[in-house]
Amino acid sequence: MGAVLATIKAQGFEIDYNAAGLYKPSCNEAYPDWWTVQQAKAMGIPLVYGSDAHSVAEVGQGIHDIETRIN
Repeated sequence: MGAVLATIKAQGFEIDYNAAGLYKPSCNEAYPDWWTVQQAKAMGIPLVYGSDAHSVAEVGQGIHDIETRIN
């Protein structure tokens, strides 16, 4: 994963930190995983909220949890 993060950093990309997994019974966690998020933050790679919303009711779901983790 380190090489992937290095490429993301070199290209000036951001990572979608997605809350959808928090609401999936078989997952119960955001993705990418916490280790990847910590590595990205340490490397200065921006993380942006994502939700995979497929309905109006899902827009913004989990945003407060993700924002807390990003900051």
